[in-house]
Amino acid sequence: MLKKILATALLAVLTVTSAAAVDFDQSYYFRYNTAATATTSPSEEEEEGQSKDITAFFVGAVGKTFSERLPLKAEWLDDNWQVTKGALPPGISFNNQTMEFTGEPTVAGVGTVVELTGFGTNGKPVADAEVTFSMYELVGVQPKVSFYAHTGKYTLRQLELPDGVAVANWRYDRPAPPGIEMKKGRNFDGTPTTAGSYPILIRGYDYLGKQIIAFFGSFIVEDAPTFAYTIPDQVVPLGGAAQQTTITSAAASSVLSYSVGVPADPDDMTRVRYVLEYDGPGSLFDGLRKYPPLKTNDLWVHGVATSYYQSVKLRYKAVDTDGTIGYSNWFTLGTLGPQAECKPYLNQASILVNMQALVPYDGATIPLYTDGKGAVRGSRVYSITSGSLPDGITMDTATGAFKGTPVKEQLLQGMMLNVAVTNDGITDNFECGPYDFSVKKALVSLDVDNGPMNGHVRVNKPFTGTITASPPLALIQPYSITLDAGQVLPAGLSAAYSNGVMTVSGTPTVPGDHSLLFTFKNGDGEERKATLNVEVHDELKIDPIPTNVSVKQYDVSNNLMAVTYDAAAVVPGGPQPPLTLEGGAPFGFDFNTPLTWQGLVAYSDDTLLGGTKLPEGRYGPFRYKLEDAYNQPIYSSYFYITVTKRDPMGVETTVNPVEFYLGTGAPQSQLPLVVWQPPLAADLDVQYTISPTGMPTDLGFNPDSGEISGFPNDNARGVHGPYVITAIDAEQYQVSSDPFMIDIKDPPPISAQPLNLQQGNVNITFKMSGKPTFAPLTLVGNQDEGTFVRADNPPPGLTMNSDGTFSGIPTAVFDGITTVVFKDKANREGTVDIHFRIHPELNVYTDKSEYTVARLADASITPTTVGFFRGATFALAPTSAQLPTSMGFNTTTGIITVR
Repeated sequence: MLKKILATALLAVLTVTSAAAVDFDQSYYFRYNTAATATTSPSEEEEEGQSKDITAFFVGAVGKTFSERLPLKAEWLDDNWQVTKGALPPGISFNNQTMEFTGEPTVAGVGTVVELTGFGTNGKPVADAEVTFSMYELVGVQPKVSFYAHTGKYTLRQLELPDGVAVANWRYDRPAPPGIEMKKGRNFDGTPTTAGSYPILIRGYDYLGKQIIAFFGSFIVEDAPTFAYTIPDQVVPLGGAAQQTTITSAAASSVLSYSVGVPADPDDMTRVRYVLEYDGPGSLFDGLRKYPPLKTNDLWVHGVATSYYQSVKLRYKAVDTDGTIGYSNWFTLGTLGPQAECKPYLNQASILVNMQALVPYDGATIPLYTDGKGAVRGSRVYSITSGSLPDGITMDTATGAFKGTPVKEQLLQGMMLNVAVTNDGITDNFECGPYDFSVKKALVSLDVDNGPMNGHVRVNKPFTGTITASPPLALIQPYSITLDAGQVLPAGLSAAYSNGVMTVSGTPTVPGDHSLLFTFKNGDGEERKATLNVEVHDELKIDPIPTNVSVKQYDVSNNLMAVTYDAAAVVPGGPQPPLTLEGGAPFGFDFNTPLTWQGLVAYSDDTLLGGTKLPEGRYGPFRYKLEDAYNQPIYSSYFYITVTKRDPMGVETTVNPVEFYLGTGAPQSQLPLVVWQPPLAADLDVQYTISPTGMPTDLGFNPDSGEISGFPNDNARGVHGPYVITAIDAEQYQVSSDPFMIDIKDPPPISAQPLNLQQGNVNITFKMSGKPTFAPLTLVGNQDEGTFVRADNPPPGLTMNSDGTFSGIPTAVFDGITTVVFKDKANREGTVDIHFRIHPELNVYTDKSEYTVARLADASITPTTVGFFRGATFALAPTSAQLPTSMGFNTTTGIITVR
């Protein structure tokens, strides 16, 4: 027979102390308890023949509120319990959500037996229970009692009589718990010996034999205080943007089933004391704290965890006021690792794995992705929870890798995996998938090897190229590779086939470019094509070149010498460029980068060009080198470079007369002679002389540049000369100008510099770009010494400033020319024309104030702008309503689109 399990329950409320009556419902509580949630023990006469997982005995009174909970083990609380045999006493019903029998008995009856069965989530029975009800027709006062005591601990419990009730005789319908005696009629006195839940029914009669009171209820005996249910583990992921989580354990007092003392009370004399115990050496990890921190009248753990893979295993120890000790279950508080993801990429419905039948597959380890601050670590176990793998494929349970050789074509969909990741004894489970496997017919691959030079070969050099069919498991007898009809091998090459490999080899003798087409045929009828490329190159060759190249000193040439060679004969993969220029041994000149050699440059386009500053003479020898991928260079014949005599200096330009103006505000400079030199002689030093040496007053001559400059004054007015300037360079080449005169005279008429179009808008402050400017050599004095006299035909609203600019606020549209009159220091008058364009006042509007657009139709609303001469960008006005989400707004055009 199954042993009866001690009662456990959740703590509900604190009741009165021992032997105290609750007047309003005439119930007496002599323990601290909640509704029982474990099996009770029957009385001795009811214990025979019991074989159920749970047995319970309840006593009630007709017309009295009845409420008792089916005593269950914690593991059965989530099951679906149903009455499967017998009928409940009239007026009583069973609630399978709260596991309570409730109601008000209406008919007396002793020994009513019902059976209940608990069904698991799969619908199968997991446990059964037998409950015996005894409902009595009680008269008089009917207090309900609930006593509690521990085995081995002396207890005295007294039934309290209400005021005015005097009992002459007692009747004991139920025996007291073993070890307890009934003394003086209503005292439970003794030391309990056997744990269990014992029904109580004691009736009291007056001296006339009339029942005047009936005590009914239960007396629960336990070995020690018990905890109502299994405290669940709290091993949770970190969450939120802060990557942290709050952990709070159940309070010990709320889990305690029964106790002699008060489950949680600050009174040291009556309370139960609690201690936190660890499984082995341990402590709470950072972030967790014990509460209350300095008291033992209750106990719970609370805090914020911020790190992955933290855990602590602990339990509650309850010390009752009579010294008995009870323990909760061991439970774990902690954090999981980063929350991993193993799912299809992007918006794909599944993770597709492609394979080929008969082709070995060695997949990579299945990754676990995280978006947290830590990596997924720890040991892993991969297991298939639904679906299956293709035939011939297995999964490595430690890595999740798919391996093996598929044996046939298959399409399998929806396979799901569970990944169990364990760290420090904590296992976190992730769902992975779904996986779809597509195993298709193996396709033969033709691997083409065009030889060490990728299909290139020189005449009379060995060549080997291959075409290989793979993988071997996909080759079905009979299979072959053949040269297509009409294909001709290069002269000197032959083709040989063996076991899926076609080899083309030999020594080609004739240049040419060949693309050889081959066909593979498999035993199942599959055909594949492959091309082997063979380009046969002729021998390297450089065409004859001159033995001597001439260039004048300081001269340049775009084609001193050109060299030609057979570019088609060059095998790719060699030095770049293939043609380079080498200097003779005694000179050691390097032309190969290309680098400048005294002005000469050798380019890769096979042309020697440039010039030199070297003195006259013969330089060299030089030669060209041609080299390709075979690294067997050939050379041209040697040649020399002869530098001949330079061209003399010449006259490029000469000026006559040389003019200077009187009274200008800036110094004047003239260059009567500009000389010509050969291109590379431009940096030779040149000195200038003038004859005769006497110059007009306040003018000077610069011998380094040949310039005449100064501030001529009125005393020098007139024509002077003639003069001749002679230039001599560092190599004593010289040239002279033609005779020229110096003419000193009044400035020409005042000339203005062009001014851009000036634009603005009506009623907007005008801002001018630039200002009127006159050519300095046409003014007497500086421009700042002159005066802007007036403006003819200015735009309405604008006025001219002292510097010739305009300002103000335009008052009307205008498009025309304004003439500004200026006088220089000598009171000579000049003018400048300014084009003004004043646009209308800025405005933007639509052609209608209201638009009607049919539902689901496309339309657009385009604004009209006025006066925006620099262009415009658009935005909704601050006072505008917002557009509906179905409308679009273009900030460049201002168009509102409606869809």
